[in-house]
Amino acid sequence: MPDSPSHSSSGKRARTRARLIEAALKVIGEKGFHAATLDDIATEAGVTKGAIYGNFKNKEELFLAIIELPAYGVRPVFRLGAPLKEQLRRFGEGVVAFLPTAEKRGVLFSEFQRYIQTHPELRKIVDERNRELVRRYAGSLAPYFREDELDMPLERFVVIADALLDGLIAQRFVTPSAVPDDLIVAAFERLAGS
Repeated sequence: MPDSPSHSSSGKRARTRARLIEAALKVIGEKGFHAATLDDIATEAGVTKGAIYGNFKNKEELFLAIIELPAYGVRPVFRLGAPLKEQLRRFGEGVVAFLPTAEKRGVLFSEFQRYIQTHPELRKIVDERNRELVRRYAGSLAPYFREDELDMPLERFVVIADALLDGLIAQRFVTPSAVPDDLIVAAFERLAGS
């Protein structure tokens, strides 16, 4: 049965939005937030600048959409019923697997950090969105991590793990020899205690 007009138009809109996000990721990653123009992003996506405004209020909203991509972050492979130390090792291995992507997105990450630090009104929006992302991610970790084993609520663990991985990745960019893969894995395993 063919799609109804509203179903096919919403599918087209979702595809256009996804293309714009991917194009913005590439262009901002290469040029930085300030140097990347909406024209550059539209050209990369193969659409008009009007398509951007049809999907996003402004460049900031498009920037936020990149950061919220499910594939943007680390994707560890956990095992149901595994001991805490193994789950944390798997987390560290997920960070290591993400390093090539993180390297490609290094400029984007630093631009985002700097932009947020200098725009308090956007920081409030990011704070609200991140709280929701933390809640969702904590929910997805619930089958693999018990709060009594972690000795903290899952949401707090998500914040700590995120800060640890951001710090390790940032340090890896600056001094790769000081942050080898095994150090990253060991740092996560240490969250299990001795």
